[in-house]
Amino acid sequence: MIIFCISVLNLGALILSSRYLEQRRLTHGIQQESIAATVILAAGSDILTNSARSGASTGDPRYLSAFIQELRVTRSRERAIERLIELGINSDELGLVRSAKALSDSLVELEEQAFEAGLRGDFPEAMRLVYSDSLIDRKDEAMASIRKAQSGINDRLSGKIQDLTDRSDKYLTLSIVMLAFNAAIVMAALLIFYQRRLVNPVLSLTRKTKALLAGDRSVRFDSPEDDSEIGDLTRAISDYRGMSDEIEARRWIKQVLAEISEPLQKADSLAKFASVLIGGLAVHLSCGGGNFYLRRDGGDYFELIGDNGIGIDRTDAQHQGEGLLERVALTGKKAVIPGPAFTSVVIPLSNGGTVRAVMELESFSMLEGQRTSFFDDLSAIILPRLDILLRTLRSTELLKISEAQAGTLKEQAYELERQQASLIATEERSRLLLSAVPDGILGMNPEGRATMVNPAAARLLGYEERELLDRDIHSLIRHTQDGDSPPEAEAWPMFLTSIDGKPRQVDDEVLWRKDGTSFPVEYSTTPVIRDGVITGSVIIFRDIADRKAIEKAMKETKELAEDATRLKSNFLANMSHEIRTPMSAIIGMSYLALRTDMTAKQRGFIQKIQSSGQHLMGIINDILDLSKIEAGKLNVERVDFELDKVLEDVINLTGEKAGAKGLEFVVDVDENVPNLLIGDPLHLGQVLINYSNNAVKFTERGEITITVRLHEESDADVLLYFAVKDTGIGLSPEQKSRLFQTFQQADSSTTRRYGGTGLGLAISKKLAEGMGGSVGVESVYGMGSTFWFTARLGKSDAHSRRIPLDPFLRGLPVLVVDDNENARAAMVDMLRRMLFVVTDRNSGEGAIEEVKNLALEGGGFEIIFIDSGMPGIDGVETARRVIALGLEKPPRLVLIAAFGSEDLAKQAEEAGIEGLLVKPVTPSALLDTVMRLVGREESAENRYDASPSDIERRLVAL
Repeated sequence: MIIFCISVLNLGALILSSRYLEQRRLTHGIQQESIAATVILAAGSDILTNSARSGASTGDPRYLSAFIQELRVTRSRERAIERLIELGINSDELGLVRSAKALSDSLVELEEQAFEAGLRGDFPEAMRLVYSDSLIDRKDEAMASIRKAQSGINDRLSGKIQDLTDRSDKYLTLSIVMLAFNAAIVMAALLIFYQRRLVNPVLSLTRKTKALLAGDRSVRFDSPEDDSEIGDLTRAISDYRGMSDEIEARRWIKQVLAEISEPLQKADSLAKFASVLIGGLAVHLSCGGGNFYLRRDGGDYFELIGDNGIGIDRTDAQHQGEGLLERVALTGKKAVIPGPAFTSVVIPLSNGGTVRAVMELESFSMLEGQRTSFFDDLSAIILPRLDILLRTLRSTELLKISEAQAGTLKEQAYELERQQASLIATEERSRLLLSAVPDGILGMNPEGRATMVNPAAARLLGYEERELLDRDIHSLIRHTQDGDSPPEAEAWPMFLTSIDGKPRQVDDEVLWRKDGTSFPVEYSTTPVIRDGVITGSVIIFRDIADRKAIEKAMKETKELAEDATRLKSNFLANMSHEIRTPMSAIIGMSYLALRTDMTAKQRGFIQKIQSSGQHLMGIINDILDLSKIEAGKLNVERVDFELDKVLEDVINLTGEKAGAKGLEFVVDVDENVPNLLIGDPLHLGQVLINYSNNAVKFTERGEITITVRLHEESDADVLLYFAVKDTGIGLSPEQKSRLFQTFQQADSSTTRRYGGTGLGLAISKKLAEGMGGSVGVESVYGMGSTFWFTARLGKSDAHSRRIPLDPFLRGLPVLVVDDNENARAAMVDMLRRMLFVVTDRNSGEGAIEEVKNLALEGGGFEIIFIDSGMPGIDGVETARRVIALGLEKPPRLVLIAAFGSEDLAKQAEEAGIEGLLVKPVTPSALLDTVMRLVGREESAENRYDASPSDIERRLVAL
């Protein structure tokens, strides 16, 4: 077990050592490429300077061309910096090379001036410019920056290489130690048996092996005459030592070839192939420029097909008769020509004695040792991949030519394959269904004969399977009356599918059994199509006799239940008059009794009778309304009415309750809402009253707002949106889900605390739906609710007898004072629609200040509308203070109260207030008050057609 663990650790140490060696190799490559790039940077600067000096001394335009070629085309300095950035040099090194580049750029202007002088023939001026102290100093400074960058890069990467080497050696040493430890354990275990024969030789061999692994190349392994295993091992290690250099060289060659080979396989063009090849070789061989030439069509012509982005300045094509390429192509041997700045290497790539391609490289160092032998294996790697690429390119070209011709054939083949696959799947599915499903399955050909029958089909029809096969199905199972012949097969859906290929679903068909009895079935037909031809159909059918019996029983039961419900509803609807008459008498007599003199105790009894009677009357009305709805006896009227009067009736019935609880009651009708409508005003008001009563019931503080908006409008009708918003207890999502259902409230606690039957919202929903609308609720628990409904109402052609607004009233300045923002906004909106000039304030103090300021400017308000229940200075006190100002033309004062009372009316009269309005204020009531105050006594009653109010309609209904 110990040996195994140590072996695992040893393997891990070897893996880590190998990884660090690989990182060292990569870092070394980066170091070489970085140094090469700095050399290219310096060489580019030298080319510019040398070209300028040569041109200055000779005036030869070729040097100017070389200068421009380097500056504008080759751009070796810029490419060198880009390569350095790609290799990841640090900011200091990058700053140095960029500084050198900037200094080199600063010399360009002087060098261009020198060229101009040389071209003019002014050689002394040209020589002065190119050999000036400024140019020489900048040149030296640029070269110094490059050398410093080279030194920094070399030192940094050398340090990193040394660190990786140390780490690799550490883990290699650790591996050797563990290997030795393993060997020591094994030797200790076998020491008794192999002390003389094994231990001492192994110890000696181990020491030498460690020395060898540590890098000691002077170690010698003796035992040439020893025929034992130790001798064999010693000779093997000795052979290993002799072959290690060769193996390392071959390993490096294989590694480089493998790294080059893989990206070559991905190249999809000759240019990319050349770029990848030359670029890969440049990395490993410290090369700068490089070109790749390919022999075309087996001739003597070599075409330049690509380079590594830097390239060597040659023409696009070379012939064998031109210099170095000629010699290499003829001899088939590489040529290495050392030079002062770089070594030129031309490598032939041959196959079977024929040179297929030639590479030309410019290396910045001499190629020696393994680098020289590297080129011997290059042809075996490159040419097969080049052949593959050439064949691929030719195949691609041929493929493009043939694709257009083969497109139609391919589509047809694909469609045929798809149909065949579909047919096979269909046949397999049919086979499984035949034996598995309980339904009857028949196969039918276009002649109407059975081609397959499953056991269930034979059982349902009372035949053996063999009795049905290849028989005319229509004549066997098509049901007819006694003495009649079967209908024509051409009209039978079961047969038609095998003719027209259309699937069918038949829900009610009758088939014959063998014994002459019939049974109802439902069936579906599916066509069978092979090669686009209908070969028949598959029919799946089932006996539905039991289902028919159940449906018949359910229908009879439903009719009985509907009859019972109808009788109950008819009874309750017919009891409406009999129930409501005595209740109306009780309520009416209670009202009359309260107008007589009686003791306080007696009055309390009568008030309880009246209150209970009204409550009971409301419950009875809800139950009877619901019964009428269920019985279908509740009709929706279509009569002309005015929306204002409906809202006034709602306010009269619910406003006092809201005022008694101290709630603000606001009516907000959009100006786009038409007043003259056609519909059922009674039921419209009933829904609003239900919503408003609920809002008052569940709201203890805050306000209630009735909102009317126009949602849709056409030439004939409108869809109005009505909403009653409160600031009450609100609803949870669970409670909202139970609303608008018969006898349902939010929960049982609501019933105990607030009372009610849960019918109001259900009736409201039915009434809204009867008026072509819908209902809904929006609520936040603890913050209030908004109950809404919509109603589709017609536009009335009738014209109410409204008197036109007196021109005297238009433009009169009025002031609205109310602390409630919604109530104030509604009041301001109504007055502005009446063409008054409206100012509003939210407190008594603000109102008094506004009156003072306007008086100082020589103006004043005609009327001031004051809310009675404002915090701080209330409405009555505000009115007193306005009167106390002693204005030359005092405004008329109108008090707006949440509810009317004799005490409040008396206080208003004593304070000098001339008008009293009860919230919510309607436009007609507001206009009546204004006209009375300014001396126009035409009342609202004279502005409307004489028609019974909604309250009168309710009394008639009772």
